[in-house]
Amino acid sequence: MTQEDGASFEEQILSVPYFDNLSLLKNIEERIKSREELSSLINKSKNAQGQPFLYLLCYKAAWDIINYILDLEDINLDISVVTDKDGDSCIHGLLKYIIEEQDMELGKYILENLIECGFDISSKNKQNLTPLDYYLQKNGGKADEIVDLLISACFNGGEEQGDEGQEVDELDED
Repeated sequence: MTQEDGASFEEQILSVPYFDNLSLLKNIEERIKSREELSSLINKSKNAQGQPFLYLLCYKAAWDIINYILDLEDINLDISVVTDKDGDSCIHGLLKYIIEEQDMELGKYILENLIECGFDISSKNKQNLTPLDYYLQKNGGKADEIVDLLISACFNGGEEQGDEGQEVDELDED
């Protein structure tokens, strides 16, 4: 996957999360010959530390780019990608962002969307920690909106149900 004038497509796409550069991603998309090649680039590109492109997007909370990619109907995403070093999933990466940046609002919004799209919230990293275990370890075991969301998603089989503010009683009326 090369590009004739300078950096390869892989090098270019890996810079997208660091600069939150949706226009660069769209430019790469226009220049790629096939949707299969774009899918492969999105799914298989990793930086020198073994962090996959999708993981980096979550770790940087690059919502506009994540949303754009999720909306691409003809792209097959491998949402089970993990980092080489720690075995962290995309959800682990997003939780690291929430903890490090203390950005609960954006982080929760992205997490809700990733759960709705089927990202795995039960995968364990190399320390045998699920995203919930990891988050509880890092936040001192305190219950908060993220913990509630992860527990609810685990209870609902990974699919966020009732995320439109429905009460449990409203769901029972059906």
